[in-house]
Amino acid sequence: MALSLLRQVSPKFHASLSRDILHFAAVRFNSTSPRMSDDAKWKQVINSEKSSPRKEKTPDESWRSTSEAFMSQSARETPRDAYYGRSVPVNKGDTAGAAKLLDKIMAQNSVARDWMRNKRHTPKGEERRMLKSVRWRKRFKHEVGKKVLLVQEIRRRGA
Repeated sequence: MALSLLRQVSPKFHASLSRDILHFAAVRFNSTSPRMSDDAKWKQVINSEKSSPRKEKTPDESWRSTSEAFMSQSARETPRDAYYGRSVPVNKGDTAGAAKLLDKIMAQNSVARDWMRNKRHTPKGEERRMLKSVRWRKRFKHEVGKKVLLVQEIRRRGA
């Protein structure tokens, strides 16, 4: 409402104000803060515009600042080698713990299954049928698990 009033009162004044200030004016006029006279509110809006003019960045400046931030961040990171992502740190000589962590990561990423699947070429139709079967088994397991939980809940109630 305040924005429409501002546009009606003075279109020249409206054109010189930034969008943020107009939003600030709308919030200021529609807020439930202690009541001020309209003149005091307008003075506050105008003074805030004069005190903090916002300079818009050109696309070139925006691009330059973004790329400089990215390059400075990438310069701080350690360079990656051929084993990055396929290795785990060994803390205080705990090789068993490191091996266990590596096994866990490989199981999560299903590395062994992919390796076995990629050892030999399989025709496209066979691959599609195999993946369909894997998806069906996963859905079936989920549904059976839900039914087991339901039966356990019924038994717990004593039915």
